[in-house]
Amino acid sequence: MPSAACAVLTHNATPLLKEWLLWHLALGFERILVLDAGSTDETQAVALAAEHIGPVELHEFVSGDELSPEELRKTLTAEAARLVGQEQNWLLVLDVDEFLDPETTLENLLATAGDADAIAINWCIYGKPLKPVPAPSVIQASPYRSAVTFPDNRMARLLVRTKKLPTSIDVLSLDLSPERIVHPDGTPVDRIGPGVAVSWKGARILHYVWAGDPDMPHHLADHYFCRDEEDLSPRRRLPDVSMIRHDLMDTQAYRGLENLLQSLTQEPALALPELPDAGSSMPDHRQHEQFSFHRIRPSAEERLLLTPQSAPLPTRTRACFIQDVTGDFLVVGTDGSPRFSSDPNIKTTDKLVGIYQDSHPEIVMLSSLNGHPVQLANQSLLRPVLTIRWIEAETFIFEDDSGFGDTLFQFVPTEEAISLDLPALPAPDTTAGLSFKGFCAWFIRHPHCALRDVARVIVLLSEMGRKDLGNAVPELQTFL
Repeated sequence: MPSAACAVLTHNATPLLKEWLLWHLALGFERILVLDAGSTDETQAVALAAEHIGPVELHEFVSGDELSPEELRKTLTAEAARLVGQEQNWLLVLDVDEFLDPETTLENLLATAGDADAIAINWCIYGKPLKPVPAPSVIQASPYRSAVTFPDNRMARLLVRTKKLPTSIDVLSLDLSPERIVHPDGTPVDRIGPGVAVSWKGARILHYVWAGDPDMPHHLADHYFCRDEEDLSPRRRLPDVSMIRHDLMDTQAYRGLENLLQSLTQEPALALPELPDAGSSMPDHRQHEQFSFHRIRPSAEERLLLTPQSAPLPTRTRACFIQDVTGDFLVVGTDGSPRFSSDPNIKTTDKLVGIYQDSHPEIVMLSSLNGHPVQLANQSLLRPVLTIRWIEAETFIFEDDSGFGDTLFQFVPTEEAISLDLPALPAPDTTAGLSFKGFCAWFIRHPHCALRDVARVIVLLSEMGRKDLGNAVPELQTFL
């Protein structure tokens, strides 16, 4: 089976790179290279995190010469060709605002090429997004594209056989014979150059111009408004992207927590509350005629043992199914989205499970028994944790942006045994909620906890606590 590598050229590409990597990992590229031209933002950190979840490689390019954008692109493209060599059969080089979109699969796209040397894949320009750029998902924020006749769509990128390298893999190159280049559907191109006929059958390059340059000049903004046709077909890949996104968020969050734990281990006092020393006027040592004393101050580690947040009292954990007052259960679909079901024969494994502890009955963690991660509509949490407000003794509503509105729910005890090995949550240490120090006191005693437990504790944070945690662990921003 033929294999393919994809390279992306970046410089300060943080807003788009994560989604770009997730998209192309979901396509099944055997190798993905990030060629970075000296980014000063989090571009390289995103690429390094992605190395832990798939075949992603970060390669930093440093040049002592001042290169024009076009010269830099050619130089990085040549570097991508050199790095790949012939380890993979095909190579595609893209900018970070370009997303390959095969009609079916990458494997089918390569098979359709037959014995051709390259596949010319046309741009499909997407217009001004409905939400501000950068958005959490440029795919979702940009539902409108240009018409096929839009002039810029005649631009194409070449997916080229590596055995033809070194060869310029820009479609403007004349190094490849047009007779050896095909469209994504396998038909030969009639010419090569800026005027390649537009053919979206088989594959296209989704070009999100606004995501790459949200502050473009007015004349370009008018040119690329491009809301000619609504085209939501790229969203078909989002469930696959979402699964990989969870893995990347896991990796980033754990890396940030590891850094925090290292800091706390080196300086435990960071987790201690700033309390006045009641015995500050007492000297450390005093000698009297009849006796003497030497004051022994507890270490930071010993003081942590006396901090209530570091060792919360044990509490009972409960797991229940969630049912609205009309009798419909919440279930988890294959895409992880909760929905209602009135089916009296619904499988137990399809029902959504709510898990809470007696010490904090207002904090509910949503889980599933069918293996599908629960995904809320706002996509803001890796492990969905919501707060509820009890209306009566048996009914409640979700307070967060859960998509359930003011629907009244009730808990129904589960019929099966469910593993509930959850650590107890800390009590708030300020009137506004849990402080950052309180979080640290709990975390330093639960260093190997799961992210679901971190998410549960984050719900307790005060506004200032969230701000302080976000500054200390930027990788947890998705949870905050």
